Amino acid sequence: MTEIICPYCGSSIITSFPEKFQPCASCGYSSAQIESSSGNYLIIDSQLPDLMKVYDHLSRKMGRMILIDRRVSYRDVAGADRRS
Repeated sequence: MTEIICPYCGSSIITSFPEKFQPCASCGYSSAQIESSSGNYLIIDSQLPDLMKVYDHLSRKMGRMILIDRRVSYRDVAGADRRS
């Protein structure tokens, strides 16, 4: 198990897979942290209020590459699963 810090609210998250995009139990927003030979990445939730302000703040604060998750395939769209 790995302990990571939620980039939004600062809560501690215990997870087996920090690279899996999952919601924080405290604030509900999702993130993932990926460490690879090409660098360290933080993937943030595109559903955040004031997304670009959060993006700018995290970019300055964390000093790592920040990516915005813009996938819609994992969310229901108009009540239907897009993957079906």
